[in-house]
Amino acid sequence: MRRTIFLVLGLSSIAFIAYLTVAMQNEEVASPLGTAFLFNQGLEVEVQYSRPYKKSRVIFGSDTLQPLVPYGQYWRLGANNATEITFNQNVLFGGKPIYRGSYRMYAIPEKHHWTLYLNSELGKFGFFEPNHALDVLEIKIRASNHDIFTEQFTISLVPEDSSIVLHFDWDSVHAQLPIEVENRSRKY
Repeated sequence: MRRTIFLVLGLSSIAFIAYLTVAMQNEEVASPLGTAFLFNQGLEVEVQYSRPYKKSRVIFGSDTLQPLVPYGQYWRLGANNATEITFNQNVLFGGKPIYRGSYRMYAIPEKHHWTLYLNSELGKFGFFEPNHALDVLEIKIRASNHDIFTEQFTISLVPEDSSIVLHFDWDSVHAQLPIEVENRSRKY
């Protein structure tokens, strides 16, 4: 009798775990993972990030509007884990030199510009602000409204001559900056 009870409990547990596994796989992900990758004339750039949806929410704005991404505050450039960018060579990131490697990328958006940061702290959940002492680059980029509406946050890489242009689009806001190979020799 005991064996039968343990057998029934064991099979029930296995069935329940299988059900949960299938249910979780079929559940729509609110902010699916995204990858932007481009190889252009020897320069390789890859961005790993999560892609939230607008879902009728106010995305950018002042605190009074209760936006998802308030002006003047830390934004992880997506959702879930921190956004990470990788370069296969030393580059000029918006005109500023940066060593090849991987970096956490985040922003502080304002109405007409974003301050974009690269940080050496990797593998962190993105909701929490990074250790700002590990910031390796800070640059202001222009942000503007445009006629194209983007429901899901998108980071894209577009080839331009021998460089790559990094684009950010969400709602009706667009920002971008160039990435190019740094041709100067630097000591390591």
